[in-house]
Amino acid sequence: MHSNIYQTLKHRLNLVLKGGGREDLHLQTLIESPIGLSPWEGWLVLCLIRHRGRQQFLLENMRARLDGEPEVIARAGYLGHPDRPRVGLVPGDTDWEYRFHGRGCSMTHRVTGEDIDVDLHDETADWIGRYFFEKYLESLQRPTFVEKRICELYPSARSVNVGIDELLERGILEAGEYGASFRLAIPWEELCDLLDQVECQWHQVGTQNLTAAAISDWQRLSEVRADWEYQAEACFREKCDDLQRRFLGDQCSSDALTLLADLNAPNLEFCVGHALRLSASGVLLSAIRIIEEKSLSDRWNRHLKDVVDRVDPNGELPSPRIWTTALKLLVRLNPKGDWGNEFVRLNRNELSEAAIFSMEMKLPCSMNLI
Repeated sequence: MHSNIYQTLKHRLNLVLKGGGREDLHLQTLIESPIGLSPWEGWLVLCLIRHRGRQQFLLENMRARLDGEPEVIARAGYLGHPDRPRVGLVPGDTDWEYRFHGRGCSMTHRVTGEDIDVDLHDETADWIGRYFFEKYLESLQRPTFVEKRICELYPSARSVNVGIDELLERGILEAGEYGASFRLAIPWEELCDLLDQVECQWHQVGTQNLTAAAISDWQRLSEVRADWEYQAEACFREKCDDLQRRFLGDQCSSDALTLLADLNAPNLEFCVGHALRLSASGVLLSAIRIIEEKSLSDRWNRHLKDVVDRVDPNGELPSPRIWTTALKLLVRLNPKGDWGNEFVRLNRNELSEAAIFSMEMKLPCSMNLI
């Protein structure tokens, strides 16, 4: 896939630009030749291309204005930082605040809150950290057209890891050490320039529709014409089925479960039921948080009781958090129940939070927890 996706994207974005905001010129051409990626994958490729450009901005600013040498910082970490305060305003560009950390540097826009953070592995800004990319998406108060669509497709920033894994499998991304970082396996500069040009035309509805067609974003296209509702529904079903396969696979991805919840997928209930039978883990905690966020405690009452019975409230993390969260949901369902014997099982980690909660709920066992 990675061998031709660059040329495919370049061709399709050029068609968008040649349309000049008039969708009648190239819309049918783009519709009749789908890109071969889901909307979640296609928009994420565009977002990562633009993000690579932002990391380049940070690298060049760090070199020119902060005397930072990326290769030195990558090799020596903290000892390779330039001789200046670790945190401060970027000289000559004081809309940005910088912060050196370990073998990296971050810059935060003081007005918009945009937060770009890069760990340096070599002299380039090629490598994108999963955690830093999540933070970047969460920091956006006024996202541009690509990031806005990404935030719609991945409402919880952490679920974007599902898309990153998909692009790694397709060879569009290349994994770094321990899987915590990755880089594009396709050229990015020219595509980034094309996206900047598309953004200049984004105020035109025709450009928006052509871009949706270029990415085969059937959900967005179906909002324009009912003719494409069938494709949108088929695309959504395929995505939900794929997420279920990922969730039930060897890795049992909590990110896939989170995205199923964000999408209100029809197979969410099945996957939550499966997660609630698992041993203490991040997946089980994610399932309980989904139940909490969607106010489904009554539906899963029996399963929550089972979790409280079998999970050790004083065990290794995340067991105490799982146990406490599940018990809180049960208490809210039946605040007059006899919960004293449950809460007194706690002897560490979550004890202070449990005491505060029991006082808020006016439980008789409150004083025993203080």
